[in-house]
Amino acid sequence: MEIRKFATYCNTYVLLTDSSAVVIDPYEFTPEIDALLNRSGIEKRAVVLTHGHFDHIKDAALVREKTGAKILIHKCDEECLLYPRFALCALFGQSLEPFSPDETFEDGDEIKVGDITLKVIHTPGHTKGSCCFKTGNLLFTGDTLFQGSIGRTDFPRSDVKEMITSLKRLKNLSGDYKIFAGHGEETTLSAEKRQNMYLLRV
Repeated sequence: MEIRKFATYCNTYVLLTDSSAVVIDPYEFTPEIDALLNRSGIEKRAVVLTHGHFDHIKDAALVREKTGAKILIHKCDEECLLYPRFALCALFGQSLEPFSPDETFEDGDEIKVGDITLKVIHTPGHTKGSCCFKTGNLLFTGDTLFQGSIGRTDFPRSDVKEMITSLKRLKNLSGDYKIFAGHGEETTLSAEKRQNMYLLRV
């Protein structure tokens, strides 16, 4: 599987096989992303959202409009798409036209897009519906876990206690994973277990 990263307000990832494409957290629908999603042979497309803050969802509806990709988000963050105030738009001087997801998911679900499968790990704390997605030895952590840090818990709908529980859950995953976070650079779970003070404290 090919992974392409586009760093703008957040890290947007495009996962590609010969026949399938998944966009994780599209802040901006760039011509490059458009070309990837419309590459010859791509038959199945989806937009999968780690959580509902504006910098991770802004162009999700545009991707759907231009490519036919379905939009999926955890059921607890669906209201962020429907009511922009929950997406922190006003707090950061942003605007967003409300839109609905095509599907919602829950903890433990498998999101299947053609031959791409993502396992949902519900990790609330940054938002009620924050999730990580696992495929093979890859872990897409959104704004739950970063290289050397974690997502903020001082926003409306954030919760420190939930974040601690979520970090413990990630820390206790068996094996090692390459981490693709919502902001910053790639890292590994083993490195974060050794160096990330937030994981060391839980």
